[in-house]
Amino acid sequence: MYKRILLLSCSLFFLSSCQFKNSSNEATLKTLLEADALYISNEQDLNLENEYYNALIEVKRLYPEDIQEVIVLTNEDIKNIEDELKVKKYPTLLLLNRKEIIVKIEGKNEKAAIINKISTHFNDKQ
Repeated sequence: MYKRILLLSCSLFFLSSCQFKNSSNEATLKTLLEADALYISNEQDLNLENEYYNALIEVKRLYPEDIQEVIVLTNEDIKNIEDELKVKKYPTLLLLNRKEIIVKIEGKNEKAAIINKISTHFNDKQ
């Protein structure tokens, strides 16, 4: 009798903790999507990372109204939500509109190419 109660208690505890973890992942994704942009790094190629950082600085200067909040993360930070963000290469820059990804730039890109992709989006929007 006591074994059944213990087993039932442990099962409920385990199930509730799994549910809590999923809710946490959903909350994290929802919070991240509220930013204007996400920059995700794997911190392995600093020269490549510099291209993205320099492009972000320039884009923020060119479009201060459109890019106000940029969240910088590592690939370890997004391990649990990597599939939802559809990230396959690093570094990755995601431009967001509060609910979805509207521009995605991944892997090796030069500063000018990054700026052009983002500028094209903002110019088409106007």
